[in-house]
Amino acid sequence: MSPSHPATEAWSEWWQRLDLLIRHLRRGRGAIVSSSSLRTEAKEAVQHYFRQVRPQLLHLGIGEAEIEQLDWITQYIVKLTSRGNRKSTYLRRLREITDLRGDVEGDIEIRSASAAQPVTRLTKPAEDAVAAVENSVGSLARSVYNRGSLSTHIATTRREVLTFKGYADAVLADLLQIHK
Repeated sequence: MSPSHPATEAWSEWWQRLDLLIRHLRRGRGAIVSSSSLRTEAKEAVQHYFRQVRPQLLHLGIGEAEIEQLDWITQYIVKLTSRGNRKSTYLRRLREITDLRGDVEGDIEIRSASAAQPVTRLTKPAEDAVAAVENSVGSLARSVYNRGSLSTHIATTRREVLTFKGYADAVLADLLQIHK
């Protein structure tokens, strides 16, 4: 199995932190989050987003609107951690992040998969072969043009005209990608 993309790893780690935070919030008895350890956990999850996840999302070219939404929500959570706030407010903001999760994960998978595709370069002999074929086709096209130009001014036999027509058809088929 191939190693996962750094964006996928950062995203996965962030969601482990968020899932743990949600569990701890739900387990808490009070309506206000006053525990400094719980507020620190929330702050660390947000810091992980800004330090690890967000740069990876930007690098992959994830939609600006999605990143702005995540930024706003995570900044709001940081403000909540500055003092005791309602548990329902934390959970509401975390639910908003959860609502964005599927879209962002899909974008990460698509973009990281396309970024991980190896770029294959033609080897020198293959490049030379392509150049040789292009030169031959170009030479044939020039010859057909010259012969066609000459045939318009000098009488030619039917056989020569048909031969010329075959060459012209071949050149046009190659240039226009037409195949019979």
